[in-house]
Amino acid sequence: MNGYALLVENCSDFVGICDIDFNLIYVNRAGKLLLGLENHAKLPNVFNFFSPSDAAFIAETFIPKVLRQGSGEIEIRFRHFETGAAIWMGYSVLVLRDADGKATGYATISRNIDSRKKAEMALAQERTLLAERVKERTRELSLANAELARANRLKNEF
Repeated sequence: MNGYALLVENCSDFVGICDIDFNLIYVNRAGKLLLGLENHAKLPNVFNFFSPSDAAFIAETFIPKVLRQGSGEIEIRFRHFETGAAIWMGYSVLVLRDADGKATGYATISRNIDSRKKAEMALAQERTLLAERVKERTRELSLANAELARANRLKNEF
């Protein structure tokens, strides 16, 4: 195995190559382990890596952009083929072209960002809860201030 092949095969990120029709040609060992493909003899079509709604976005929006620009990057959920679990990935794709410039396929180096995305979502949820608590506490304090002002007026009138 040459140096490049060793690098790709031992990379901890998902590395894959597909033809122009999105049939997978290659997925490295880390990619197979990450997505539960180690026991699959035949590699699935690229769009099977995503939920149906995400696959539609990839096909209709993201890939046309990649074709126009030559590459693209997005954060999206892949799915584990054994468990069905969603795995957040930093999905980086580039167009492979022949000597005449004709698109012949796509390559990806994608990174597992699942832990980071889950932490970001938990933080956003906590911020929302905190904002709700602040709003509720502010309302309670406003009511208490109004009651104190009323009591002060009554005291002054007495």
